[in-house]
Amino acid sequence: GLDFYAVKEKIAEFRDAMETKFVLESLENLRKNGRLSRVTFTICSVLNIRPVMAAEDGEIIKIDQVRGHNKALMRMIEGIEKDARDVANKILGIAHCNNRERAEMVKREILKRLPFKDCIIVNTAGVATLYANDGGIIVSY
Repeated sequence: GLDFYAVKEKIAEFRDAMETKFVLESLENLRKNGRLSRVTFTICSVLNIRPVMAAEDGEIIKIDQVRGHNKALMRMIEGIEKDARDVANKILGIAHCNNRERAEMVKREILKRLPFKDCIIVNTAGVATLYANDGGIIVSY
């Protein structure tokens, strides 16, 4: 029932308020596309360091890093708990690359802490699958 300009404004508001965080199972694609040097990749792999990443102004940024994949997921969840606003009116979106079980665990942990209006879990598709790689988890809210 809204005119074109009102719809355009609502879409822009939605886009600007959305947050995205993610944890990757493998850093190989970040190395291949030049976002991670070979030396950094090797050190992170040997020490099992996993970055917690986010999207900010269209760029991918590292917001934290820990040793171990589960610790990285929990750190991502803590970050969501810290910065999520107005969650009762938002839908939590979780995308996973071939790891529904991990996505369900992330959902349970987030919903224990925050009362999102709803939660949708989907498989990654297209380019997101390439970047997420097997086991990657992407959360938007």
